[in-house]
Amino acid sequence: MGVIGCAVATSAVLLINLVVTIWAAAHYGIEDGIGTIQNGGCDTTKTLSLWSHFAINVLSTAMLSASNYCMQCLSAPTRQDIDRAHAQHIWLDIGVRSVRNLLHISRTKTLLWILLALSSIPLHLFYNSAIFSTLSAREYDILTISPNLAVGKFFNATAVPRDALNPRPYDHSYSDEWAFPPYPRSRLIEYGLSLMRDFNNTSVWQRMDNRDCIQKYGRQFISTRSDFLAVSHALNDSFSIKFIDTAYPKTDNGGGPSYNWMCDLYPDAQHGTNNEQCRLDLLLPKATKWAIRSNRLNEPSYGMAWQPDLVDYCLSRQVKEECRLQFSLALLIVVIMSNFVKAACMIVIVYRHDDTPLITLGDAIASFLDDPDSTTQGNYVALGDSFKQCKWTQHRRWTRQPRPWATKKAYWFSSSSWKRWISYNTL
Repeated sequence: MGVIGCAVATSAVLLINLVVTIWAAAHYGIEDGIGTIQNGGCDTTKTLSLWSHFAINVLSTAMLSASNYCMQCLSAPTRQDIDRAHAQHIWLDIGVRSVRNLLHISRTKTLLWILLALSSIPLHLFYNSAIFSTLSAREYDILTISPNLAVGKFFNATAVPRDALNPRPYDHSYSDEWAFPPYPRSRLIEYGLSLMRDFNNTSVWQRMDNRDCIQKYGRQFISTRSDFLAVSHALNDSFSIKFIDTAYPKTDNGGGPSYNWMCDLYPDAQHGTNNEQCRLDLLLPKATKWAIRSNRLNEPSYGMAWQPDLVDYCLSRQVKEECRLQFSLALLIVVIMSNFVKAACMIVIVYRHDDTPLITLGDAIASFLDDPDSTTQGNYVALGDSFKQCKWTQHRRWTRQPRPWATKKAYWFSSSSWKRWISYNTL
């Protein structure tokens, strides 16, 4: 009955995994093998992730417990297995999930045991990883603004220059086709009007000194901040806002980190083959007179004629963290396949193996009382060492003789062999 219950439980888990995976793929959609369950506030994502992994752990516990029970049933010898082993001067384990017993039971049972064991590996490795949360990194614009605009005193939208005076910079090493289009004039006006409206709202814009600016934005991934506005006296009311660059989060170090723009005017704070790595430890001492590169006001094209704009302080747009709860379709398929293997093995056990294994010591005692083993009958308490030392006569009969009782202090760790301690702790 125990194996039947295990087969039913594992089949139920398989059905749940299959239905939920198909529904999630159809409902949320799949892009590059990943589906997005939720995209928004991190608190909501954490709650959903907690309950999702709680459900996963309940299902995996049921499945792995059933698998463990069936593996112990498979490795448990029958009375016929024990009699055959004793006739060959071999002893078998009873009451534990024994690997050495696999050499002395039927090949079908051994194969099923191996399949159950191997199918547990993907479940341990991938089940909890199939659903995961991610923190969204922000890209941000870098602009310079005038001191009056920074405090909401003055902004003349009609004075914002045409797009050609606010180019997106590009690297000379690339061809012209890599040049970005000009930064939209409407976006600059939007920034200006936003500052006039919210300049005193500390929940939107945070004022920081140069050192804090470098430390907060000198990171590969930024999640709680977006646009960076450098306040500089190089700009005035007639030209109060200017686009510098856009920083994108990067998943590798190719071309340097996303904050390299901080060191554009400081070659001594850069390192690498092509000076592509900005070193904040070398830049921070220059924070009080920190300047960022900017295109000249009279450069009408994608101008590469840079000028330094000395930064007085900066304004940082504060945003809420965005998180995603996602799932990997490939990992879920691997889990379902492993689940299917376990369910199939258990069904085979139910229908193909109707023998009676000696799973516990009580089963063995009852069997030997009802039907004594002729090979070892009259041998009193035969120790495992007796088998190992091959205390058999030349007529292949056990030497029957009384064994003196010796009082010996026993320790808990001695209940298992040192080989098993090493193997299981290694695993």
